[in-house]
Amino acid sequence: MAEDCNTNFLQPSGFTISISRENYPKLEFFAQAVSHPSVDVAATDMSVRRARIPYAGDTVQFGPLDITFLVDENMDSYIEMFNWMTRLVNQNQTPAGSETDIPTEADIIVSVLTSHNNPNRRIKYYNCVPESVTGIELNTQSGAEVPLTFNVSFRCTAFEID
Repeated sequence: MAEDCNTNFLQPSGFTISISRENYPKLEFFAQAVSHPSVDVAATDMSVRRARIPYAGDTVQFGPLDITFLVDENMDSYIEMFNWMTRLVNQNQTPAGSETDIPTEADIIVSVLTSHNNPNRRIKYYNCVPESVTGIELNTQSGAEVPLTFNVSFRCTAFEID
């Protein structure tokens, strides 16, 4: 049997995002771009005579997951993200047992689509927590045809690709 040979390239616009729909519905709908995190394994060096021999490290480190969101005219997507960020800080400063029902971390799922817009791969990022949110620039010199966006950097404990 011949090996499956896919000659179609991954389309940069072929994806969907799911972020805890019951808690963050606006973020899911307005996601515009995703930058998959880097994966690093810090090598260690062992000195042997006059040389250093690199050995693979024992810890995998993930870079930030960066997502760009569109800003709707009610600013619902931005407000939803702002509320998530402030809830993180507030829950870290309140006594145990007084937290809200909304969790401060969420799994984020990016579904990668085929050239026919069918789900092909699924990347699941675990225990994501927002780390930073960029500002929004309102400018009278900008044209109305360019939508406003903001970026969010998330830290995740791990990810897997199905």
